[in-house]
Amino acid sequence: MDALNLQLPSSSFDIVLDKATTDTILCNEQSFSNIEVMLKNVMRVLSPGGIFISISHSGPKSRLHIFKNIPNVKDIIVETIAKYEGAPKDKVSKMQYVVEDMLHQMKRGLDGKKASLMMIPSYTDVQTGEETGQFMAIDFGGTNFRCVLLKVDGNHIESNVQESMKVDIKTEKGDVLFTQFTDFIAKFVEKNIAPNDPVRTNGINTGFTFSFPIRQTSISEGVLIRWTKEFVASGVEGHDVVSMLQNKLNERNLKWIRINALCNDTVGTLCAGRPECPFAEIGVIVGTGTNACYREPVQYITKLSEDERRDIDEFNMIINMEWGGFDGFPSTECDDCVNNDTRNLGEQRLEKQISGRYLAMLVSKCLNRCIQNGWILRGVEDCINQKVEERFIKDGG
Repeated sequence: MDALNLQLPSSSFDIVLDKATTDTILCNEQSFSNIEVMLKNVMRVLSPGGIFISISHSGPKSRLHIFKNIPNVKDIIVETIAKYEGAPKDKVSKMQYVVEDMLHQMKRGLDGKKASLMMIPSYTDVQTGEETGQFMAIDFGGTNFRCVLLKVDGNHIESNVQESMKVDIKTEKGDVLFTQFTDFIAKFVEKNIAPNDPVRTNGINTGFTFSFPIRQTSISEGVLIRWTKEFVASGVEGHDVVSMLQNKLNERNLKWIRINALCNDTVGTLCAGRPECPFAEIGVIVGTGTNACYREPVQYITKLSEDERRDIDEFNMIINMEWGGFDGFPSTECDDCVNNDTRNLGEQRLEKQISGRYLAMLVSKCLNRCIQNGWILRGVEDCINQKVEERFIKDGG
């Protein structure tokens, strides 16, 4: 949906919620004229007396000068901002402590001590740019399972074929889940790799992106520490996910698909971005879940023994932070409600605050709080509160 060209009927919404759309537009060319177009579109689709809620990284004062000169917008925006302009800013002033705490947790994680940031070694660095050949990639990110077949010549991808399927987070058994993966892979290679292709004899090097916390012990081994994103499949936690999938492939006479590299999706993101941005040092995911990785000098990864560090050829290693588990950000009452309504109580706090998997739940909690306090939709509290909860929390979001 294009905020600058909303193809929606006039006066068709009671509430329009802007979550950082204004911020995004302000980062681009013709920002102020585009903001005016966006806000006029918003006012058009709002019904009389409707509410426009803008959630911004910036404070109310810095946004007021942008909104106040837009026709038919001034009164609504000024009234809303005035209510919150005097709100306490103590949490904002604590951000320096958040930064310091994150650095402290990173150091503890690298030292192998208990920390909210796991700081998992990936046993690899970014690519050299000299890689060539045909490869296969398998990606399990949470919402989707994806297969990719590509030919690479250095930093240039010559061909790229990919297909994906939806994954049911309620799948109860890991054996069933990995069988579904194998079935999909079998169909993918049958469709995209000819029966007489040499790779069916010689084998194809395959990377497995597994976007959950794993205790990685080598480039091709990793044990699932715990499920996140509300997954429940039994028989996977505490097991090597590469062996589980490779065994399933072997059972289907697909031994020639050799999984010889395991990584997190943030590691894959960083590596994928290097050809276009050779100086990239950080990979970040904000999707179904959230995570980050970066390059760390091997000598500072003291959770690895001296012998392990000595045997590693690269000077740097990519560290999978698993920052979705960071617990140092201030939380709101709505954040705490979401945490209490989800699995892994007290864990993955940052992920539950900002990632897509929990966004609908968080928005529902915020809207209900606004309704209960009489800030919006006055007089309809009893008939709408339960509907909002049921709409957004059913099936986890």
